[in-house]
Amino acid sequence: MSIWIIIGAIAVGLVTGTITSLIGASGVIIVVPALTLFFAVNSHLAIRTSLLVDVITSLVVAISYFRHGNVRLQASLWITIGSII
Repeated sequence: MSIWIIIGAIAVGLVTGTITSLIGASGVIIVVPALTLFFAVNSHLAIRTSLLVDVITSLVVAISYFRHGNVRLQASLWITIGSII
């Protein structure tokens, strides 16, 4: 992987983080088009990559909120069970 691809990926991440934090949307709206247009990635691979990024980011944010006491754990678990079903 070349240094320019790494720099480009970090730039996409910074733009994605900035925009999605301002509007509260998922990073999919930025990551998928960026990967397909700028990095010539297959759309299916771009979607899967974006979903993994969303999972990792959400997990890190959830842990941070939990540490600060801003999570209702029991409600979160019931919502998770409902989502899985």
